[in-house]
Amino acid sequence: MASDIVGHIFPGYFLYDLILAAAALALFFLIGVERKAFASRLSLVLLVAALIVNAFIVFKLYPEAAKAKLEVTSFERESPDSPARRKFTRLHGLSATLNFFLLVDGITLLIAVPEIKNR
Repeated sequence: MASDIVGHIFPGYFLYDLILAAAALALFFLIGVERKAFASRLSLVLLVAALIVNAFIVFKLYPEAAKAKLEVTSFERESPDSPARRKFTRLHGLSATLNFFLLVDGITLLIAVPEIKNR
């Protein structure tokens, strides 16, 4: 049951993250900050990284993980060593790692933004 709920929420969540990353990058250019400052360059790198990672998740990783999940007949009965479960576990782990990266990326961006405003 939890898997079904997550399966309905995550596509929207991943798309939402992608839209936010694109909007944040667009706002960065619209604000017109001093681009030579370290905090500005760091912010640009973080925003571009977030956009690339989110696009990868939305267009490549999540569709592959959803397909791999369908290949697993039963998570309760199928062996953890089955090829389908190993593939899903690997993709799920990559997704979790990239989402953790995005969390750290966003926190770092929030710390860097006050530096930009003070310039």
